[in-house]
Amino acid sequence: MKTSNKLLIALGIGLILSVVSYAFVLRGAYQNAVKHPIAAEIRVPLKSVQYLNLTYNREVTFKYGSKFEIEIDRSLADSLILNYKNDTLNLDVRKIGFVTIISPNLPITKFIDNSDLDNNREVMTYGDNNGKTINIDSSFVSGSFVATFPKNGILRFYKCQLDKIDVKGKENLLVDIEKSNVKQLNLGLTKFSSLTINHSQIQSKNVVLGDSCNLSLLGKDTRTIFLK
Repeated sequence: MKTSNKLLIALGIGLILSVVSYAFVLRGAYQNAVKHPIAAEIRVPLKSVQYLNLTYNREVTFKYGSKFEIEIDRSLADSLILNYKNDTLNLDVRKIGFVTIISPNLPITKFIDNSDLDNNREVMTYGDNNGKTINIDSSFVSGSFVATFPKNGILRFYKCQLDKIDVKGKENLLVDIEKSNVKQLNLGLTKFSSLTINHSQIQSKNVVLGDSCNLSLLGKDTRTIFLK
């Protein structure tokens, strides 16, 4: 066999081996990426505080956790605005949208109306009650949720066990308590608000509903306990 032919064969074999090796490298990189993906969310540690002033315009979920953190879209981390004053955290997530606040307990929270910030009503509009929601996650099995709300908003409790819910809201606030156990329910709702209690246990209550408010009780046990 001519030397030139041998060189061509050797070159071909080398090329094939290079392609196969590269394929294995790519496969290994892919498997490693699957095992250790870059998370779409990032958790930002927060200082433990007693009070929280929260400005938002989409949806916030509170979940139980051993540390006080906020989970947000990694690509929007630079849009998080926060500052501390004594035992109060001022948190602005209007430019982020969907966030999760993780905490061993629920801070006393004031949800800020856009009118308290500036005159641009388009920045934060609660009026349509569509998606601008506060969720209290089922991971909470004790503790209290104390909060004040501006006009318009949605507050949902799902499968929670809480010692106390204490909420004061301006007009057009929707409160939904589903499959939860609450020892003490204190609610002060003004006109055009709505309260729905769905198959939940309410041991004690102090509920004040304003003009044109709607009350919906679902489940025999709920009606029996709530109306006694």
